[in-house]
Amino acid sequence: MRGVVAVFALSFAPILSASTVRLPCIADITEAPDVRADELGLRPAALLNFRLDPVRNWRIDKANLMVHLAGGETPDQLDVAVVRDKWSEKKPASRHRYAFLIHTVHPEPDGWLSVPLRQAIVDDLLAGKVWGLAISGVSATRLHSRESGTYAPYLLIEGHAPSGPRPDAPKPVPAPGVAKPETAIPSPPSLPPTSVQKLRK
Repeated sequence: MRGVVAVFALSFAPILSASTVRLPCIADITEAPDVRADELGLRPAALLNFRLDPVRNWRIDKANLMVHLAGGETPDQLDVAVVRDKWSEKKPASRHRYAFLIHTVHPEPDGWLSVPLRQAIVDDLLAGKVWGLAISGVSATRLHSRESGTYAPYLLIEGHAPSGPRPDAPKPVPAPGVAKPETAIPSPPSLPPTSVQKLRK
């Protein structure tokens, strides 16, 4: 019996397939004054939001914030926090102190910067109860905004997406003594009323 249950469980367990996806920035705004429309200043902070629906149910192995240097000095680290107030590009979030965590910056080719996100921040993003990220750094550093097109920020996610059962998975075996649905015993046919009268006589 235990073997039957094990076969059934293995047949219908979700299969995890490793994948890497790029999630685009759908909104960004800077609190820094005097910057171009296609740039983000980091002092006091810049806000970014991303389209996270494709990975809500994933088991995330790694999440990197990818930003492109627009000018100034390349930072060794950036302060990153989640934004707990709703905001948009037309209506910034209420100003308050963000719970920043220091993140190491890894320079990539062609001016890109990779920022591996801490697990606590990834968990908050996937929970759907925050509105993106706030990033802060030295005032001399400027990043490209999503209006720049080619150099727009994005999240690079590596993880496992649940999928359905394998096409070649064995079918579940019914327990002994349980009839299969397609072989259920049919009910006996009912006799017509005239036959019932004859039997009573």
